[in-house]
Amino acid sequence: MGFFDFLKPPPLTEFENRVSRDPNDAEAHFFLGVGYEHRGDIKKAISAFEEVLRINPRSAEAHFNLAQLYSNKNNGLMAIRHITQAGNLFSQKNDNEKKDQARSLLRQFHSRFKDVDIHSPPFDKSD
Repeated sequence: MGFFDFLKPPPLTEFENRVSRDPNDAEAHFFLGVGYEHRGDIKKAISAFEEVLRINPRSAEAHFNLAQLYSNKNNGLMAIRHITQAGNLFSQKNDNEKKDQARSLLRQFHSRFKDVDIHSPPFDKSD
């Protein structure tokens, strides 16, 4: 589940319309990602959160959600990279609660994906 699972997003069409009007609307892309994740459309959710990061690379929340999505797809490298970024960004924002959540997930990911070389070059994100 995503970072803002407690939110019940409005219908996706509202955010799709916003993105059509303004392709650089990071918030609309974010809520599309949440909505797609709720629907179980992981590929579209990942794409939406990646678009958030294209617009705003410092979105800790998008990194956090991507980490969980990639973890669910057993892509340890991308999960670890995104959760590390999320933790660092939450720390910079002085959001200790979310930073601690990210650090906890990072430990879980390192344990679960112990054979992942985090220094290897990126590979196809859809793996």
